[in-house]
Amino acid sequence: MIIAHYNFPGIYKFTNKINGKVYVGQSVNICRRYYTHGCKSQEMTFGYAIRKYGKKNFEFEVLERVDDTSQLKNREQYWMDYYQSYESDKGYNILRLATDAGKRVGRKATEKQIEATRARGKAQVGEKNPMYGKKRSDELKAKLSAYRKGVPVPESRLKQLIEHNKVLGAAKRVKIDQIDPQTGKVLKVWESARKVAEALGIHRQSIPYRCRGINPKNGKPFNDDLFLGFRWQFHEQ
Repeated sequence: MIIAHYNFPGIYKFTNKINGKVYVGQSVNICRRYYTHGCKSQEMTFGYAIRKYGKKNFEFEVLERVDDTSQLKNREQYWMDYYQSYESDKGYNILRLATDAGKRVGRKATEKQIEATRARGKAQVGEKNPMYGKKRSDELKAKLSAYRKGVPVPESRLKQLIEHNKVLGAAKRVKIDQIDPQTGKVLKVWESARKVAEALGIHRQSIPYRCRGINPKNGKPFNDDLFLGFRWQFHEQ
């Protein structure tokens, strides 16, 4: 199979060769989308599965070419329903309803999903965490030292450092609203982003970045305003 041939819009499917679970997706460029699946920036269920099993253990298939991109949502919904890929025992799609590319609305995470993410977080506490006891790298030490000594730092890098420090501060002390994307109602007010991270087994900076709406990878707004099936914002005091 030559992925480069799929340089067109349509619906695709990944099938786990080990457990049979499937993931159905849509894209205006299937080839480009194929290579972004499994990136570390993707923290959703399917992204975790690819990193766990390896992309080589997934069979990739283009289900349908959709030249009329306005129909991508409808066709994705058809195939999601056909394979029931939103059922936890059959697939990796977290949400039940498809919508326009880059955006999702749908169901809340199930208790089973929440328990699974919570268990992953507890499994990496303390000495079980792969970063436990590790020291700063020589490269990081050098950068910090140069910064303190007044060595010129590129403006782009300085902005990244400032934004990063803001996010770290927010993770520690600012309350977080978890919002239902369908109703817009606040489902829960968390004491801090750190509490959210501990409960859901995610990186502690993920939620503050989502609240700010800026992707730390490129400094641009996120394409999708949902994270783990919800919207997130800093709580107004």
